[in-house]
Amino acid sequence: MMTEKRFFHLALQNNLLSGEQLKRKLDATLKTESAPAAAKTSADEKRSGALYRWIGIPAAAVLLVLTVAVGAVAVTHSLREHAETVQPGSDVSAGANSPAETGHVGEMPPDTAHVNRQTPEVLHTPQSSSEPTQPPTALPMVYEDNAEPLGGFRDMELFTCDWDGDGETETIRIAVDQYLAAVTDGKRTSGPVYTHDLEASGVKRAILLDLDPESPYWNLILVIPVENGQCYTYAMHPEGDTIVITNELCADCIWDGTSLVLWEETDYLGEGTGYRRYHGDVLTPDSDWLVSENAHGMQLNHISWLCVIQDIPCTVNGQSSVIKAGTRLYRTRFNSKTGVVEVCTEDGTIVQIAFDSTDTFLIDSIRQEEYFEYLPLGN
Repeated sequence: MMTEKRFFHLALQNNLLSGEQLKRKLDATLKTESAPAAAKTSADEKRSGALYRWIGIPAAAVLLVLTVAVGAVAVTHSLREHAETVQPGSDVSAGANSPAETGHVGEMPPDTAHVNRQTPEVLHTPQSSSEPTQPPTALPMVYEDNAEPLGGFRDMELFTCDWDGDGETETIRIAVDQYLAAVTDGKRTSGPVYTHDLEASGVKRAILLDLDPESPYWNLILVIPVENGQCYTYAMHPEGDTIVITNELCADCIWDGTSLVLWEETDYLGEGTGYRRYHGDVLTPDSDWLVSENAHGMQLNHISWLCVIQDIPCTVNGQSSVIKAGTRLYRTRFNSKTGVVEVCTEDGTIVQIAFDSTDTFLIDSIRQEEYFEYLPLGN
């Protein structure tokens, strides 16, 4: 019953029922309070409700203002963080939340709250140097003495470079003593490269190049002419406190633009020369075969034709055969290790002639010159 009484009192207080008379009837029916007490209570409650409304309206307004202010501060702080996170040039675009806006189907824009905004640490700042850097040396470098006749050995500079890779520049030169000539770079000296008449010859050609990129030094090739038109080619490089001569060949040497080419003499089927390419610090040949003459590389009237006057045993395509008397042929290449000479006949047949050994010039126990009308031989 008390619960019902309070309910109806509140309803009356909010003008949901019909006023004071109805309230007094209700009190009389319930027999819990007199009409004056009810009237007094109702009047007190009306004044209390009015007071609550008078205080509540400004309080609600104040709370509303505070809420708006806090929201504005939060929005401002969020916009500031977004502006700091999305730097110029970034792929993150404000408001691009849908696949159509980002251009990537099924891909959400990155979470800018986790972007690292720390400035990267500068580990090294290049320092400008007042000393100019030296341009790299273009290899190979070639010295050529075209004087005729050669002016003989003399003190002379060949190249200036850092050929030993120690960071210091050396001047490679020829040093002449009373009886010999050697190579020096101011730090080290080679063994003698010529011990004959120093006034009768000199340096024909010097080539500085890198024959082995894996080695820390460069190579010097020195070509020195000797008697009878022959040449000696020396290969050397700096090593420790000396200049090491790694090879000495009886041959002329040139740089053809791609590699070293050495022209070597032969007496197989007469006096002549053949060439092959070399590589490496100790001048290793690319092939055991030396090319002598080639009809595809020169006119036929410039080839040294040989006329056969006696049948010569040979092989053609690995099969035993015979070169008939009256045949004309020329050398194409030879192999000094195996004692085999390859020739080409007038009809274009490639034939190989084997010598009995590399120490003699016998073919089937017959001297080579007996097979030909004329065979030019050296002294």
